Amino acid sequence: MSEGGLRMAICRALNPPQDSSSATSSAASVVNIQANPSNLAPGQYFGSVTVTGTAINSPQSVNLVLTVLPAVNTNALISPTSLSFIALPSGNPASQSVEVITSSSQTLTVSTILTFAEGNGWFTATPSAATLTSAQPLTETIAVNTTGLAPGTYLGTMDVHLAETNSDYLVSVELVVPKSIPSSSGTGTACTSTQLLPVFTNLEGGFQALAAVPVAVQVNVTDDCGSPLTSGSIVMYFPGSEDPAVSLAPLGNGQWTGSWMPHNIAGGAAQVGIVAASFTSAIYGSAGIAGTLVRNSAAPLVNAAGVVSAASLTPNAPVAPGSYLSIFGSNLSAKPSAPSSLPLPNTLGGAQVLLGGHPLPLNFVGPKQINAIVPYDTPVNTIQQLTVIQNGMYSLAETLVVAVAQPAVFTQDQSGVGAAVITVVKPDGTQFPNTASEPAESGDALVIYCAGLGAVNPPVADGAAAPSSPPAMTVNPVNVTIGGKPAPLLFSGLAPGFAGLYQVNVTVPLGITAAPDVPVILYVGTASSPSVTVAIR
Repeated sequence: MSEGGLRMAICRALNPPQDSSSATSSAASVVNIQANPSNLAPGQYFGSVTVTGTAINSPQSVNLVLTVLPAVNTNALISPTSLSFIALPSGNPASQSVEVITSSSQTLTVSTILTFAEGNGWFTATPSAATLTSAQPLTETIAVNTTGLAPGTYLGTMDVHLAETNSDYLVSVELVVPKSIPSSSGTGTACTSTQLLPVFTNLEGGFQALAAVPVAVQVNVTDDCGSPLTSGSIVMYFPGSEDPAVSLAPLGNGQWTGSWMPHNIAGGAAQVGIVAASFTSAIYGSAGIAGTLVRNSAAPLVNAAGVVSAASLTPNAPVAPGSYLSIFGSNLSAKPSAPSSLPLPNTLGGAQVLLGGHPLPLNFVGPKQINAIVPYDTPVNTIQQLTVIQNGMYSLAETLVVAVAQPAVFTQDQSGVGAAVITVVKPDGTQFPNTASEPAESGDALVIYCAGLGAVNPPVADGAAAPSSPPAMTVNPVNVTIGGKPAPLLFSGLAPGFAGLYQVNVTVPLGITAAPDVPVILYVGTASSPSVTVAIR
C-alpha cells in the first residue's frame, strides 16, 4: 500500500463522518435477499432493491448481480477466505471450517498445502486430499495447536489446489496468542491491547473481481488480546485508483462489511486496503491484499465524480432540482440518440437514469455521455444515489448531494469557464450574442443562460417545455454581480420553449471597467456559480 494512501485512510478512520456506522446504539435492520437461478441460462442478471426510511439519504438502492456459471465451469469457490483464531487460557480454540464448492459436473481432485509465515505446524487441515463435485461440496476443517507458542500473532496459509486446472485458492489463517500480565488486584491476569488485527474473510490474495460490478467485502477485526472490535471505524481504500473510500458497517462480534465499487472498466492490477480504528482504546491496525480486476466490456459504468452540471462541468458539486446534468462514463448506451421533440423521454436508446429510484428526463444518450434533467420534486438537502440502466444492466450507484440550488452558467466553448453564453439586448430592442467583437455596455440588458437555479413557480412538468405566459420564475431569489458590482435583476426563471434551461436577465451596471473578460457570478442563497466572463466596453 502506498504511504500517502495509508495516511489518508488512517485520517478517515480516526476522524469519521458524522453519519458513519460506528455507533453501536443505532438500530439496524437486516433484509434477506435470495436468488433463484432455476431455468436461467449462464450469464449475469441485474436487479435492484430500494429501501425507504426517514434518513436524509432515503431512499437507498442496493444493486444486485447474479452470476450463473456454466455447467462445464471447473472453478471453485472458497468461503471464507480467511480464518482468525484466539488462543484460550484453557486450551486450544475451537476448530473452524472452510467450504469448497463448484458448479462443475466434472469430478475435481483437491489437495491442501500449508505454509507458515511465523512458527511451524501450529494448524492442520483435514482432509489433506479429497474429490469435489457440484453434488458433494468439500469441507476443510482447520484445527490449531497453541502448545509452546509465545504470545504474539502467527500467520499462515492454506493453499487449496485443483489438479485438473492447476489452480490455487489461498486461505489466510491468523492466530493471536494474547499477552497476559498480572491484573491490578494481583489475582488473575489481564491484557492491554496495542493494535488491531483486521483480516479479509471473503477476498483472497490474488483475487479476481469483475470491473464495474459491486464487490462485497467482509473483514474480521480483533485486537492483539483477542477481543473483537464491535465499535469504531473501518475504512476501505483502493491505492492507485479513483474508487472512493468506503466506511464499513458492523455486523457484530468483530465482523464488518461494505461494498467496493471498482470503476476501472479496463481491468488490471488492483489493491484493497483496510484501516481499522478503535475509539475506546485509541488503537488501530491495517491490512491489504492485491488481486486483479477483470475487464468488463458490457456493463454500464459512471465515472467516479462523473456526474456534473452540464454548464459548469465542476466535479463533486451538489445538484439541485431542475439541474441539467452531464453523466460521463462507459457503455452508457449502445449508440448516440437524441429525442426529436418535447417532453423529454425517461428512456432513450435503451438507457435510463434513476436518481433516488425516480427516472430522469433524457436529452441525449451516447456510449460515453448522457445528458439528463433532475426532477423538480427531488427532495433537497438529501443524499441520493444515481444509477444508469442500459438494456437491463445496472451501473454502480453514484452518490449525489441534492441542494436547494447550484447555479452554473453555460459557456461558449462548453468548457464551463471563459466567455459565457449571453445575449445582449440594446435599449432599442436590438439583440446579438455577446463576444469580444460585439461587447455590451452600461444600460444594456443581458440574458444569461444558466442551469441549477432550483424550483420554479408555476410548476413545470419534468422534461416539458417551459411556458412563456405566465413564465416559470425561480422560487429562490437570484443575485448577479458583474465585475464585482451588483447587477439590477430583471427576470430569473426557465427559458420559454426549452426543457431544463434557465435564463437570468440583468442590466449592466454603471462603472464597469471595460474589458473582454469581465467576471460574472450568479448567487442563489449561499450557493454561487463558478465565475465566467462577459465582454464590456
